[in-house]
Formats: sequence, structure tokens, C-alpha cells
Amino acid sequence: MSEIRLKKQISDLRNSLFDKKEQKKDKKLVPANVNSKDQNKSTGIFNDVRSMDERLAKLEDTFYNYAYDSTKILTSFHRNTKILEKLINEISEKNEISSKTINKIEKQLPHTCPLVPKDGNAKVKKRKDIVKTIIYYLGILFIIAAAVFLSNILYEIIYFNLKY
Repeated sequence: MSEIRLKKQISDLRNSLFDKKEQKKDKKLVPANVNSKDQNKSTGIFNDVRSMDERLAKLEDTFYNYAYDSTKILTSFHRNTKILEKLINEISEKNEISSKTINKIEKQLPHTCPLVPKDGNAKVKKRKDIVKTIIYYLGILFIIAAAVFLSNILYEIIYFNLKY
């Protein structure tokens, strides 16, 4: 059942439960008299019961349609969940196979390089030579000191030449 049809049934049911009938307002209230001769008119109680039966039948029909639709939806959800679970299992198996293959390739890679030992525990170590670093910084310091010394000598020469 389509959603639009279900909404229409629900709105019809609501309208039937809350019918707004024009009620006549009697200004003059008359007490009930059992012995009066106007008892041939029906009170409408049975009409109310019949309309209540019709409304209950509509409600029951709507409920069964809703139950049918929800069962269909739950069955479809369960079926799709099973399919999803199957796909996830297949993907995890493929992932496991590919990780095993990658591990095998990684174990074989160090043996292909001639500079790496074949025991598989080769690590590339980067040596830090502290002596070279110290000499490098001392060389830079010496160049800066020489530049300052030469600039002082040039300043003195220029200063004495301008003085004379």
C-alpha cells in the first residue's frame, strides 16, 4: 500500500471519528416523560452504534494494512541486512588475502636489494657526525669574525684619510 493511500485512510478515519454535525440547540428543556405519546421517534442511539461499528471497521482495516506494510518493511530490512553482512564478509576475506600477499612481498623485498643483508633485520641508520657539525659552525663563526675585522680596518683607513 502506498504511503499516500495510507495517509488518506488515516485522515478519513480521523474525519469520521470527529464528525462535526450541526446540533440543534433546544432553548426549552423538557423533562423526559415515559408516559408521553411522542415515543414513536427514535433516539438515534442505534444509529450511533452503527456508525461506531463502521468507524471501528475502518480502523481495523487501516490497522491491518499498516501491520502488513510494517511486516513487509521489516522483512525487506532483514533481507537487506543479510545481503550487507554477506558483502562485508566477502570484503573482509579479500582484505585478509591482500594483507597476507603484501606481507609476503615485504618479506621478499629486502632480499632483492644487494646492499641489504639477507637476514631481514636491516635498518638504514643515518649517522650524525658531531665533529663535522662543530667544524662547520666554527668555520661560519671564523668567516663572520674575519668580515667584522676587515670592516673595522676599512673604517679606520677611511676615517684617517678623511681626517687629513
